[in-house]
Amino acid sequence: MNIRRAYLDLPEAHGGGQLHYRRAGRLGAPTLVLLHQSPSHSAMFAPLMEALADDFEMIAPDTPGFGASDALGSEFSIAAAAAAISEGVGQLQIGPCFWFGHHTGAALALQVAALAPEQVTALALSGPCLLDENLREKLPQLATPVAVGEDGSHLRTLWQRMRAKDESADPMIWQRDTLQAAAAGDAYPQAYAAVAQLDTAAQLQALRCPTLVLAGTEDPLYPQLAAAHALLHNSRCAEIPGGRSYVCEQQPAAVADLLREFFGALHA
Repeated sequence: MNIRRAYLDLPEAHGGGQLHYRRAGRLGAPTLVLLHQSPSHSAMFAPLMEALADDFEMIAPDTPGFGASDALGSEFSIAAAAAAISEGVGQLQIGPCFWFGHHTGAALALQVAALAPEQVTALALSGPCLLDENLREKLPQLATPVAVGEDGSHLRTLWQRMRAKDESADPMIWQRDTLQAAAAGDAYPQAYAAVAQLDTAAQLQALRCPTLVLAGTEDPLYPQLAAAHALLHNSRCAEIPGGRSYVCEQQPAAVADLLREFFGALHA
């Protein structure tokens, strides 16, 4: 499968930088936008893109401040990052399409649906960021800034954080996200803090497009899955046994099956 990479120029209202994205899949197929978790970037979707290559044309932007996308030029917020992504995807002139977000990406996809509902035919949210009070307090603590040490100890600290997400994951995933967390700088803790400040319940209640909410049963956000489903007006709920924070890479076939079935039924 050929994954092509390109950049979009953003206007000053959205930071004035460039938005990097990956694109793959079958030309002429329904378009699916993929939004990644933090502190990862669009490379995390390579296995999922391969699994869905015959079913969709896929666009996976790097969130501003992550991967190869420029930072916003101001403190990271979900609203500003979603607006920049919406602007970038709009430049591709693909019209209304399907959107899938995982963790931080789910918060961004939900925000895009609120900001630009005309761009969103349907949503799939993996680990929707509906936080109870414990998670709301804990989440920012999982991404506290780490000072750069001459001995490289900051990299070991970040490595342990990424490994703790899923100790069964491929170490190459931990390495990628460790380096990305270091490279993202302030955007990494700011993204976690921004998610903790969201009123996700209100956004879910306001949503009207068809929505699939899903989570792996070992995902830290799994306990809130049923509550998220209950807030939605037009939704389906699914779970992936054993799935954790890296479920899109560890179990791409299971995620692909759910997306193919849900979005495929809407496109038929």
